[in-house]
Amino acid sequence: MLHLRIVWFVKGILLALLWVACAPRDGEGNLRIRLVDADGVPLSSFVAVVGFRDGHTATLRCPEDAVDNARELFCFDGGLDLLGRDNLQSLTIKSRGFQFAVLSPSVDGASSLSAERASVHGEAPDIELALMRLPRARDEATYASGFAADALERFAALGVKTLGELGPSVSIKFYITDIDTDAPRVYFIDTAAFRLHYDFAYAVTGYPWSRTRYDFDTYYATNRTALAGTLIYYPELHAENQQTGVSMHSPIALTFFPSDRLTPAHVALAHRLLEERMGFVPLTGTKHRLVYLPSGSDAEGALQANTNVFDAAGALWVHRRHLYGSLTTQILNPGKACGMLRRMSPDELTAQAVSFRDILLLTRLPVELPIVGGTITEELQTPLSHVNIAAAFRGTPNIALLDAEEDARITALLDQLVCFEVVGNRWDLWAVSQEEAQAFWDATAKEPPTLEADTAFDALLHFDEMGFADRHRVGVKAANTAELHRILPKEMPVGMAVPFFYYRAFLDDTLVTPQMCAAAAAPCGVALRNETQCREAREMCASLADDGPTLAGYLARLLADASFNVDTALRNAALFVVRHMMTNAPVDDVFAEALDARVMEVFGTQKVRLRSSTNAEDLDGFSGAGLYDSVSARAHVAGDRPSEEIRKVWASVWNYRAFEERAFWGLPHLQVYMAVLVHRAFPDERANGVLITGNLANPGVPGMYVNIQRGELSVTNPRTGHTPEMLSIVWGTQPGVVQRDVIAWSSLSPGVSLISDRELNALWTAAQKAQAHFARLYGFASDDAWFDLEFKFHGPNRDLIIKQLRPFIAPR
Repeated sequence: MLHLRIVWFVKGILLALLWVACAPRDGEGNLRIRLVDADGVPLSSFVAVVGFRDGHTATLRCPEDAVDNARELFCFDGGLDLLGRDNLQSLTIKSRGFQFAVLSPSVDGASSLSAERASVHGEAPDIELALMRLPRARDEATYASGFAADALERFAALGVKTLGELGPSVSIKFYITDIDTDAPRVYFIDTAAFRLHYDFAYAVTGYPWSRTRYDFDTYYATNRTALAGTLIYYPELHAENQQTGVSMHSPIALTFFPSDRLTPAHVALAHRLLEERMGFVPLTGTKHRLVYLPSGSDAEGALQANTNVFDAAGALWVHRRHLYGSLTTQILNPGKACGMLRRMSPDELTAQAVSFRDILLLTRLPVELPIVGGTITEELQTPLSHVNIAAAFRGTPNIALLDAEEDARITALLDQLVCFEVVGNRWDLWAVSQEEAQAFWDATAKEPPTLEADTAFDALLHFDEMGFADRHRVGVKAANTAELHRILPKEMPVGMAVPFFYYRAFLDDTLVTPQMCAAAAAPCGVALRNETQCREAREMCASLADDGPTLAGYLARLLADASFNVDTALRNAALFVVRHMMTNAPVDDVFAEALDARVMEVFGTQKVRLRSSTNAEDLDGFSGAGLYDSVSARAHVAGDRPSEEIRKVWASVWNYRAFEERAFWGLPHLQVYMAVLVHRAFPDERANGVLITGNLANPGVPGMYVNIQRGELSVTNPRTGHTPEMLSIVWGTQPGVVQRDVIAWSSLSPGVSLISDRELNALWTAAQKAQAHFARLYGFASDDAWFDLEFKFHGPNRDLIIKQLRPFIAPR
């Protein structure tokens, strides 16, 4: 005890010496402020934030700090001294248990000061500022009006928990009324019970008017008396704060609807009223701070023009893209899988066969992901990367973990049988026996569905002659694209389709011979770099084709072969042989002539794209994205005619990755038929992207999610490691106008968007029309219908082209 007294005595002497050395000298330019409560009792602790007329700010914690870094503010027992009062713009005093006060010079000069939410006694250079106590906090069944220093858990209990790219979050709605009075009311709402602010206002606060009137009063009126928004607590997020230049830990984001026309002053007021009532929020430091997060480009612009308002009030702010900038772990898709844990580069992945009995640690994002049990990537992903989309479709676990190659939880289990599970915001990896893995595989086997196809219909249909109802003849992709042409003829130009009939006729008419098997062996060895397996595949082929079966008959025999089904590498080689035979077998002369003539009739000499449209892709519940091949053709050029190139599209039914994907889902291979979508090529892409008709980044705010990249570089599978621009399109503050909420800039265009405001509005308008139209066709409620649209901006005029539409299958 004596030791502690000595320590505190020495500390007191040092502080006194510091005060003597640093304290301001009496002078006309100084200001002494004594801080007391309503009874005149000096405040024991407070934070002072001073905004100066020259634009800079200073912050001082008393009694922890004796003086600020610039030696403009000085603590004394129960108050502070300020140097240079002529430069004073505003002074904000924050003290727990009290209403935060704002002191500013009166119009007639710095010698007279006025206070907001406090009373001033005396005049400069010596004044007394009396702070008012906060009303006692209420904790009701439907809301709370404030929280003590130890009430973070109670605060979180009012919220709705979600899991996103930024980790777990808790969203708590708030409602502030009477902001035009000296006694505003603050409500932290039980958000699970009241998903809409209006419902709470009507049921609890007694707001008497309609929803339309409420929206006007709360979000649009210039003389509003209420504010409403959402607090989002990110308990596991570490992010860089642009304002302070230091890392934030577990921030609480203050957000508003993107279309809310509130001013920066409104935001600063809300920040102050909320912060003073959230006793668990530190007034300085980096953890659990209340941070304003603008919800779109309009709000970001207003913030950038008024940062002095926030800085002078000690109100932190951050842009959404900075929240994402410090991610090291992404929990992207839940699920469980068991298999061999293997570390692979994209090159190794293309050279080796894998299956759903493999868990992959990927050094980089591959262009395509074959069917595997689960994925851990050493690079961060976007929600629309092929790796994540594939994981979402398959229901397989997927995470991104920077420096995973050095994580002992992973490296200790490489090349072993493991189970990998992602649940909530956690992932786990553990070793298992062969028996345990087999039991898991047996328990998760899928029931095979039935695929529909009209293989009797043989017309080569123009877009004007087909639509959504023809999906059983030409596949969902071609049918949906024709339907897009009907409602958006400018954004989806003319096209046509080759129905399933001709694929089936090709299988039924083509005879397989041992010579065709032998011809595939050498190309197989070059392509797969596995001469042993290619030789075995050739021998298997010759054995199955010894009596010259049709291609359809040969495929039935191949699928029934035991070695084909159990040997992954042999299966890969055998499927290459099938594709080689199909791309080199002759096409029926009558069909070839008819197809080339029809393409010339519709497109002339323009280059066209032939794209897959099977009866096993773009389905509601199964995408099949990226499984099949597209090719270019020109009707007037020998060796490049559609009738010659179409065989490559047909053959892609037997791509290894497509085969494994179908096997994983239990889709019957022999019931898969390939139609072909034909439209003109777009060789001059200025930008391309993917749009989801729901707000993946912020599901609580209506909007659409977009990834866009410069030129033809892939958004979902960048070969060069370049990352796309990621943004949400949300309603703007002006009626009928949208704005962007940028999550990340393209690595090829840092700080500058790849899509103009005009293009953004055009894309939004087209996507809204497509969403409403296809929602009716699919039988969805329009607001709940999430579709995946691929688009591009083409040519010097950057014309918008909607490439295709499919139902979007969200991560599970």
